[in-house]
Amino acid sequence: MAKKKHIPATVADLKPCPWNPRAIDGEAMQGLQASVKAFGDISGIVFNTRTGHLVAGHQRLTILKQTHKLTLEGDNGTLAVVTDAGTRFPVRLVDWDDATEKAANVAANSPHIAGRFTEGLAPILAELETDLPELSASLRLGELRADVMPDFAPVGEDEQGRLDEKAKATCPECGHEFTP
Repeated sequence: MAKKKHIPATVADLKPCPWNPRAIDGEAMQGLQASVKAFGDISGIVFNTRTGHLVAGHQRLTILKQTHKLTLEGDNGTLAVVTDAGTRFPVRLVDWDDATEKAANVAANSPHIAGRFTEGLAPILAELETDLPELSASLRLGELRADVMPDFAPVGEDEQGRLDEKAKATCPECGHEFTP
């Protein structure tokens, strides 16, 4: 016998999955809020009709609930969360078992499959910091620049010997000290 599908009828039916392994701190939430306000949903809201859980979009939906009155509307066989300002956020409906749902949630949030920035990011960040200063702080562009493009000051010849010295490192797993 097939399990009953959970087709959401209201925004309240878009329930977070109880095991969601992601959290977001206040500063990151502010950045996400600025991103959603400026660009809308650029990642997607995914709802599993088999389990009745959100798979992706937990934090975006939280922000939308905090900042807007929301409705859930159907349109030609698709669903969308609609803000009181009329902005539509599509909801992708899937029918996955528990294991697939969990794997998709992890994949949607894994930094290990998100790619990496290249040196081409530096001029883009400079442009954004100039052209969109109101977003620069909330999107933490300065921190991103520091993470991706650390500032290395040149050293004099008298410091070169110190740079060639190898410092000991400690394995975070077992505590073993070694010289790389």
